[in-house]
Amino acid sequence: MDVKKLPSIPPVGDRDYLTGATPPPGGGGQDGPFVHSVVDDYTRLTYSETLPDEKGTTVAAFTTRALTAFIDPPI
Repeated sequence: MDVKKLPSIPPVGDRDYLTGATPPPGGGGQDGPFVHSVVDDYTRLTYSETLPDEKGTTVAAFTTRALTAFIDPPI
C-alpha cells in the first residue's frame, strides 16, 4: 500500500485567475488530492483511488474497498 500526494497547481501560472494576486509560498494552504494504491504481489492486480486526505478513517475505508475488490475482481 502506498499514498502519494499530488501537487496543487494554480490554474493560471503563479497568479490567482480572479484577483491577479500572487499566492503565498507553499501553495496557499490548498492541498492537492492523495492517490491511494494497493498492489497484490502474486497477481499484480492493482487497486487505486484518488481521495481528499490520508486520515486514518479514509485509509481504513479505502483498505476495506480494496480488499473487497481483490476478493471479487471485476476481471
